[in-house]
Amino acid sequence: MSLFKTLQSLFGISAFPGSPFSPAEVYTLCLLTFKTWPLLMPVVSFVNAPHGRFSIDHLLNVNGNLGWFLMEVPSPILFILSVASPPLSISPTSTTFPPLSTLVNPSLSTFLSLPSPNQVLAALYVIHYLHRAVLSPLRSPKRSPMHISVPLSAILFNVINGFLMGSWIGGRTPWSALPPSSLTVALAASNLSSKKSSALGMKAGGLLGWLGGKLSQSEGRLAKLAATAVPPPLATGSLSLPGPGMIDPQRAWSSPLWYLGLAGWALGFAGNVYHDEILMDLRRKPVTVKQSSSASKRAEGEASLTEEVSVGQGTQARKYAIPRGGLYKSISYPNYFCEWIEWFSYSLAALHLLPIFPPSASLFSDPTTLVQSLRSNLSVMLSTPAFLFPLVEVCVMLPRAVNGHRWYIETFADRYPKERKAVLPGLL
Repeated sequence: MSLFKTLQSLFGISAFPGSPFSPAEVYTLCLLTFKTWPLLMPVVSFVNAPHGRFSIDHLLNVNGNLGWFLMEVPSPILFILSVASPPLSISPTSTTFPPLSTLVNPSLSTFLSLPSPNQVLAALYVIHYLHRAVLSPLRSPKRSPMHISVPLSAILFNVINGFLMGSWIGGRTPWSALPPSSLTVALAASNLSSKKSSALGMKAGGLLGWLGGKLSQSEGRLAKLAATAVPPPLATGSLSLPGPGMIDPQRAWSSPLWYLGLAGWALGFAGNVYHDEILMDLRRKPVTVKQSSSASKRAEGEASLTEEVSVGQGTQARKYAIPRGGLYKSISYPNYFCEWIEWFSYSLAALHLLPIFPPSASLFSDPTTLVQSLRSNLSVMLSTPAFLFPLVEVCVMLPRAVNGHRWYIETFADRYPKERKAVLPGLL
């Protein structure tokens, strides 16, 4: 197998785009870039991003609260612009990169034409980032300064992620950005649905039947999307496919896994906010722990022991304390853990009903068939922003959590709870 085909298989796409780029190919380029972020895991394991407890005294430092706002706010902005925009065209422009107006051109009518489950998922994404990007930095006490490289790299991440996630939830993702097997499955599902449904009616409640009823309401939005999404070799017949991220509302609102995904998102979001609040409280006031034994009182000569330590010198001096409460009893980074629960639950809700996954082989199949089946489904999942986003988060945040846990132990020594793990209760 040539290097070119090996890379195609690894990145799970049917073709690499070439210049001049169409809007659909810009999406594919962004997806390819996003797929490389997990490769940074070994790097961030040894190099701590210079912010928070790993902040350094440097001329290029920026205000922590301002930097946080600037690096997080692009994500909801790009998401909103993308989710409410029409389908991405496959036609290249006269320039190397297409104009911005061909990538995002939002309207309320376009957003309202989306299936109700997609609208709900869009709202959840915006809720998370309104808190993370706006409310959190406004309410937070003064954060440690961060090196300018941190917000700059985070802005790149959030611009790409917001565009990809908004395009996926908005049904704009080109089929060519997924492995060919996804389109084969979708075409088969649409053929089956068309046989059961009468001329784009809604009796069978199939995905294609529901979409046919929506065509007149959305001014041909889905027909345009199908024309831009289906690669020429497979665009046979008269079938019009929706974007791969479009969810059938009738199936979603009767699916237990849909509600499980929403509940997991809500639980993870609440846990993330709660544990962030504990950290903010530590920056608002000093923390003391009462000594219980008379021997400790005599040894210290006082009835309390301050759980604060000073880090840094001069204007860079900062105070840190041991966080307590909630999942801090078990792990040092429950805010990370809860955020992972939040976004993997979101992924479950966004993906589990979509006809894009090849049929899974039985556990009793021969090993070769089973491995091939798992590989095919994993390739599809790694091409969906809804799954790729939390995966990238884990790859980038896990090393920081491990290093931060080690920092806590080295900084507080015997005062730090020995039973605590870094980020996974009872495991790591």
